[in-house]
Amino acid sequence: AVPKEWVTKNKLKAGDLIYVDDEKEDLRISSKHKQEQQEKKEFVINVDGKNPRIIDYELNEAYLNNYYHIIIKGKDLPKVAKKVKETIVSLIALELIEESSEKIIARSFLNMYDVDLKSITRRMDNIIRSMIIDTKDCVKNTSLVENINNRDYEVNRLTFLVFKILKTAHVDKKILKSIDIQEMDVLKYWELTTHLEKIGDRVKSIARIIPKLNHPHQKKFIKLLIDIEGLYKNTMKAFYNNDKDLSDSVSIKRIHIIDEVKEYAKGNCNY
Repeated sequence: AVPKEWVTKNKLKAGDLIYVDDEKEDLRISSKHKQEQQEKKEFVINVDGKNPRIIDYELNEAYLNNYYHIIIKGKDLPKVAKKVKETIVSLIALELIEESSEKIIARSFLNMYDVDLKSITRRMDNIIRSMIIDTKDCVKNTSLVENINNRDYEVNRLTFLVFKILKTAHVDKKILKSIDIQEMDVLKYWELTTHLEKIGDRVKSIARIIPKLNHPHQKKFIKLLIDIEGLYKNTMKAFYNNDKDLSDSVSIKRIHIIDEVKEYAKGNCNY
Protein backbone atom coordinates (compact mmCIF):
# COMPACT_ATOMS: atom_id res chain seq x y z
CA ALA A 1 0.00 0.00 0.00
CA VAL A 2 1.15 3.56 -0.67
CA PRO A 3 1.22 6.10 2.16
CA LYS A 4 -2.16 7.74 2.79
CA GLU A 5 -0.54 11.18 3.10
CA TRP A 6 0.95 10.82 -0.42
CA VAL A 7 -2.42 9.75 -1.85
CA THR A 8 -4.13 12.77 -0.26
CA LYS A 9 -1.42 15.20 -1.38
CA ASN A 10 -1.71 14.05 -5.00
CA LYS A 11 -5.53 14.06 -4.87
CA LEU A 12 -5.81 10.42 -5.93
CA LYS A 13 -8.95 8.34 -5.68
CA ALA A 14 -9.82 4.68 -6.13
CA GLY A 15 -9.17 3.54 -9.71
CA ASP A 16 -6.59 6.26 -10.54
CA LEU A 17 -3.40 5.06 -12.22
CA ILE A 18 0.03 5.45 -10.67
CA TYR A 19 3.33 4.96 -12.48
CA VAL A 20 6.40 3.08 -11.31
CA ASP A 21 9.93 3.70 -12.65
CA ASP A 22 12.70 1.20 -11.96
CA GLU A 23 15.81 3.19 -11.03
CA LYS A 24 18.58 0.73 -10.18
CA GLU A 25 17.87 -0.40 -6.61
CA ASP A 26 14.91 1.96 -6.15
CA LEU A 27 11.33 2.09 -7.39
CA ARG A 28 10.01 5.60 -8.01
CA ILE A 29 6.24 5.99 -7.77
CA SER A 30 4.56 8.91 -9.53
CA SER A 31 1.01 10.15 -9.85
CA LYS A 32 1.65 11.45 -13.38
CA HIS A 33 2.88 9.80 -16.54
CA LYS A 34 6.54 10.55 -17.17
CA GLN A 35 5.73 12.45 -20.38
CA GLU A 36 3.54 14.84 -18.39
CA GLN A 37 6.46 15.75 -16.17
CA GLN A 38 8.79 17.26 -18.76
CA GLU A 39 9.90 20.58 -17.38
CA LYS A 40 9.21 23.54 -19.67
CA LYS A 41 12.31 25.58 -18.90
CA GLU A 42 12.90 29.08 -20.26
CA PHE A 43 16.21 30.67 -21.25
CA VAL A 44 16.68 34.37 -21.96
CA ILE A 45 19.48 35.78 -24.13
CA ASN A 46 20.07 39.53 -24.07
CA VAL A 47 21.91 40.52 -27.25
CA ASP A 48 22.77 44.10 -26.31
CA GLY A 49 26.50 44.79 -26.54
CA LYS A 50 27.36 41.18 -27.42
CA ASN A 51 29.46 39.82 -30.25
CA PRO A 52 27.22 37.87 -32.68
CA ARG A 53 29.39 34.79 -32.16
CA ILE A 54 28.71 34.88 -28.39
CA ILE A 55 24.98 35.13 -29.09
CA ASP A 56 25.30 32.09 -31.34
CA TYR A 57 27.15 30.18 -28.61
CA GLU A 58 24.46 31.01 -26.06
CA LEU A 59 21.67 29.97 -28.43
CA ASN A 60 23.36 26.64 -29.10
CA GLU A 61 23.96 26.16 -25.37
CA ALA A 62 20.27 26.72 -24.61
CA TYR A 63 19.34 24.21 -27.32
CA LEU A 64 21.73 21.57 -25.99
CA ASN A 65 20.41 22.06 -22.45
CA ASN A 66 16.88 21.31 -23.69
CA TYR A 67 15.19 24.61 -22.88
CA TYR A 68 11.56 24.66 -23.96
CA HIS A 69 11.44 28.38 -24.73
CA ILE A 70 14.48 30.42 -25.80
CA ILE A 71 13.89 34.17 -25.72
CA ILE A 72 16.32 36.41 -27.58
CA LYS A 73 15.79 40.08 -26.85
CA GLY A 74 17.40 43.53 -26.77
CA LYS A 75 17.54 46.83 -28.59
CA ASP A 76 20.38 45.51 -30.77
CA LEU A 77 18.29 42.58 -31.98
CA PRO A 78 17.60 44.01 -35.50
CA LYS A 79 21.37 43.96 -36.15
CA VAL A 80 21.69 40.23 -35.40
CA ALA A 81 18.17 38.95 -36.13
CA LYS A 82 19.09 37.40 -39.48
CA LYS A 83 21.92 35.34 -37.98
CA VAL A 84 19.79 34.35 -34.98
CA LYS A 85 17.04 33.05 -37.26
CA GLU A 86 19.56 31.14 -39.37
CA THR A 87 20.85 29.42 -36.23
CA ILE A 88 17.31 28.56 -35.12
CA VAL A 89 16.60 26.98 -38.52
CA SER A 90 19.79 24.91 -38.25
CA LEU A 91 18.71 23.32 -34.96
CA ILE A 92 16.39 20.35 -35.40
CA ALA A 93 12.93 20.63 -33.76
CA LEU A 94 13.53 24.26 -32.71
CA GLU A 95 11.03 26.62 -34.28
CA LEU A 96 10.59 30.38 -34.30
CA ILE A 97 7.14 31.08 -32.84
CA GLU A 98 7.23 34.85 -32.23
CA GLU A 99 9.20 37.79 -33.61
CA SER A 100 9.25 41.55 -33.08
CA SER A 101 11.88 44.28 -33.35
CA GLU A 102 13.04 43.63 -29.78
CA LYS A 103 12.22 39.96 -29.17
CA ILE A 104 12.43 36.57 -30.85
CA ILE A 105 10.99 33.49 -29.19
CA ALA A 106 11.96 29.99 -30.27
CA ARG A 107 10.31 26.85 -28.94
CA SER A 108 11.55 23.27 -28.79
CA PHE A 109 9.10 20.81 -30.33
CA LEU A 110 11.24 17.79 -29.47
CA ASN A 111 9.56 15.15 -27.34
CA MET A 112 12.39 13.26 -25.68
CA TYR A 113 10.16 10.24 -25.14
CA ASP A 114 9.54 9.88 -28.87
CA VAL A 115 13.13 10.11 -30.15
CA ASP A 116 14.99 7.08 -31.50
CA LEU A 117 18.66 7.68 -30.74
CA LYS A 118 19.90 4.57 -32.53
CA SER A 119 18.00 5.45 -35.71
CA ILE A 120 19.44 8.97 -35.67
CA THR A 121 23.04 7.71 -35.43
CA ARG A 122 22.34 5.18 -38.20
CA ARG A 123 21.02 8.03 -40.32
CA MET A 124 24.29 9.91 -39.76
CA ASP A 125 26.18 6.78 -40.77
CA ASN A 126 24.12 6.35 -43.94
CA ILE A 127 24.65 9.99 -44.94
CA ILE A 128 28.41 9.63 -44.52
CA ARG A 129 28.44 6.41 -46.58
CA SER A 130 26.66 8.23 -49.40
CA MET A 131 29.12 11.13 -49.12
CA ILE A 132 32.07 8.75 -49.52
CA ILE A 133 30.49 7.06 -52.54
CA ASP A 134 29.91 10.38 -54.29
CA THR A 135 33.34 11.70 -53.30
CA LYS A 136 34.92 8.95 -55.41
CA ASP A 137 32.87 10.23 -58.37
CA CYS A 138 33.98 13.87 -57.93
CA VAL A 139 36.84 13.17 -60.35
CA LYS A 140 34.33 12.98 -63.20
CA ASN A 141 31.54 15.11 -61.77
CA THR A 142 32.67 18.16 -59.80
CA SER A 143 29.07 19.32 -59.31
CA LEU A 144 28.79 16.64 -56.59
CA VAL A 145 31.04 18.69 -54.29
CA GLU A 146 28.30 21.17 -53.35
CA ASN A 147 25.82 18.37 -52.72
CA ILE A 148 28.34 16.65 -50.43
CA ASN A 149 28.76 19.95 -48.55
CA ASN A 150 24.99 20.05 -48.00
CA ARG A 151 24.97 16.53 -46.61
CA ASP A 152 27.77 17.41 -44.21
CA TYR A 153 25.57 20.27 -42.96
CA GLU A 154 22.84 17.71 -42.23
CA VAL A 155 25.35 15.55 -40.32
CA ASN A 156 26.22 18.63 -38.23
CA ARG A 157 22.53 19.26 -37.46
CA LEU A 158 22.05 15.65 -36.38
CA THR A 159 25.18 15.88 -34.23
CA PHE A 160 23.66 18.70 -32.20
CA LEU A 161 20.42 16.75 -31.90
CA VAL A 162 22.20 13.67 -30.54
CA PHE A 163 24.20 15.78 -28.08
CA LYS A 164 20.97 17.39 -26.88
CA ILE A 165 19.37 13.97 -26.35
CA LEU A 166 22.41 12.55 -24.54
CA LYS A 167 22.84 15.58 -22.27
CA THR A 168 19.19 15.41 -21.26
CA ALA A 169 19.29 11.65 -20.73
CA HIS A 170 22.39 11.98 -18.58
CA VAL A 171 20.51 14.06 -16.00
CA ASP A 172 17.08 12.45 -16.41
CA LYS A 173 17.11 8.69 -15.91
CA LYS A 174 13.52 8.36 -17.16
CA ILE A 175 14.64 9.59 -20.58
CA LEU A 176 17.71 7.34 -20.42
CA LYS A 177 15.36 4.40 -20.04
CA SER A 178 13.03 5.69 -22.74
CA ILE A 179 15.78 5.84 -25.40
CA ASP A 180 16.83 2.32 -24.42
CA ILE A 181 20.46 2.83 -23.43
CA GLN A 182 22.46 2.38 -20.22
CA GLU A 183 24.36 5.11 -18.37
CA MET A 184 27.71 4.02 -19.81
CA ASP A 185 26.19 4.11 -23.30
CA VAL A 186 25.86 7.90 -23.04
CA LEU A 187 29.64 8.20 -23.32
CA LYS A 188 29.76 5.58 -26.07
CA TYR A 189 27.20 7.36 -28.24
CA TRP A 190 28.76 10.75 -27.49
CA GLU A 191 32.13 9.49 -28.75
CA LEU A 192 30.53 7.83 -31.77
CA THR A 193 28.69 11.02 -32.72
CA THR A 194 31.82 13.14 -32.28
CA HIS A 195 33.78 10.88 -34.63
CA LEU A 196 30.97 10.70 -37.20
CA GLU A 197 30.86 14.49 -37.33
CA LYS A 198 34.64 14.66 -37.82
CA ILE A 199 34.51 12.02 -40.55
CA GLY A 200 31.81 14.01 -42.33
CA ASP A 201 34.06 17.08 -42.25
CA ARG A 202 37.02 15.14 -43.64
CA VAL A 203 34.97 13.59 -46.45
CA LYS A 204 33.75 17.07 -47.38
CA SER A 205 37.36 18.29 -47.54
CA ILE A 206 38.44 15.28 -49.61
CA ALA A 207 35.63 15.95 -52.08
CA ARG A 208 37.07 19.44 -52.63
CA ILE A 209 40.60 18.10 -53.10
CA ILE A 210 39.98 15.26 -55.57
CA PRO A 211 39.13 17.44 -58.61
CA LYS A 212 42.39 19.38 -58.05
CA LEU A 213 44.62 16.30 -58.10
CA ASN A 214 46.93 15.72 -61.03
CA HIS A 215 45.56 12.87 -63.11
CA PRO A 216 48.46 10.44 -62.46
CA HIS A 217 47.85 10.74 -58.70
CA GLN A 218 44.07 10.34 -58.79
CA LYS A 219 44.09 6.56 -59.24
CA LYS A 220 46.20 5.94 -56.14
CA PHE A 221 44.19 8.48 -54.16
CA ILE A 222 40.90 6.77 -55.05
CA LYS A 223 42.45 3.39 -54.14
CA LEU A 224 43.30 4.73 -50.68
CA LEU A 225 39.81 6.19 -50.32
CA ILE A 226 38.25 2.81 -51.18
CA ASP A 227 40.42 1.14 -48.52
CA ILE A 228 39.38 3.76 -45.97
CA GLU A 229 35.75 3.29 -46.96
CA GLY A 230 36.02 -0.45 -46.25
CA LEU A 231 37.66 0.28 -42.92
CA TYR A 232 34.85 2.68 -42.02
CA LYS A 233 32.14 0.17 -42.91
CA ASN A 234 33.75 -2.53 -40.79
CA THR A 235 34.17 -0.10 -37.90
CA MET A 236 30.45 0.67 -37.93
CA LYS A 237 29.60 -3.02 -38.32
CA ALA A 238 31.70 -3.81 -35.25
CA PHE A 239 29.89 -1.06 -33.33
CA TYR A 240 26.40 -2.20 -34.30
CA ASN A 241 27.12 -5.88 -33.59
CA ASN A 242 29.33 -5.25 -30.56
CA ASP A 243 31.91 -7.41 -32.34
CA LYS A 244 35.22 -7.16 -30.46
CA ASP A 245 37.11 -9.44 -32.87
CA LEU A 246 36.15 -7.31 -35.86
CA SER A 247 36.99 -4.17 -33.87
CA ASP A 248 40.47 -5.52 -33.13
CA SER A 249 40.96 -6.43 -36.79
CA VAL A 250 39.97 -2.90 -37.86
CA SER A 251 42.42 -1.37 -35.37
CA ILE A 252 45.30 -3.37 -36.84
CA LYS A 253 44.36 -2.63 -40.45
CA ARG A 254 43.98 1.06 -39.60
CA ILE A 255 47.70 1.29 -38.78
CA HIS A 256 48.67 -0.08 -42.20
CA ILE A 257 46.34 2.29 -44.03
CA ILE A 258 47.72 5.27 -42.11
CA ASP A 259 51.21 4.27 -43.22
CA GLU A 260 50.03 4.07 -46.85
CA VAL A 261 48.43 7.51 -46.61
CA LYS A 262 51.62 9.00 -45.17
CA GLU A 263 53.68 7.42 -47.96
CA TYR A 264 51.33 8.79 -50.60
CA ALA A 265 51.38 12.26 -49.01
CA LYS A 266 55.17 12.48 -49.18
CA GLY A 267 55.18 12.90 -52.93
CA ASN A 268 51.73 14.33 -53.50
CA CYS A 269 51.09 16.94 -50.80
CA ASN A 270 51.00 19.63 -53.50
CA TYR A 271 48.58 17.58 -55.62
